[in-house]
Amino acid sequence: MACSAEDHGQRFGLPAPVDTVADATRLLSPNAVTAVHLREGSADIVIEVSLHLRLEIIPFSRGYESWQLSDPFGTSYVAQGGGQICSWKQ
Repeated sequence: MACSAEDHGQRFGLPAPVDTVADATRLLSPNAVTAVHLREGSADIVIEVSLHLRLEIIPFSRGYESWQLSDPFGTSYVAQGGGQICSWKQ
């Protein structure tokens, strides 16, 4: 299944609108994270949960922080506007 935030709430001829939050929760929550890839220059993040499932977060703003995460080793990451990724150890 492939969808984007733009699909949320759309009907696409279906009996009910697409609920991307429910779909993502149903597909991703039973799985452990297997890898995380940060793309410098765009600040995209790809979170892999299996060989065939991944969540891609693609920032659309040059002026706002798009996402923030902390890894199990105590490092925090923030996607800054303009594609920069800032990190620090807690």
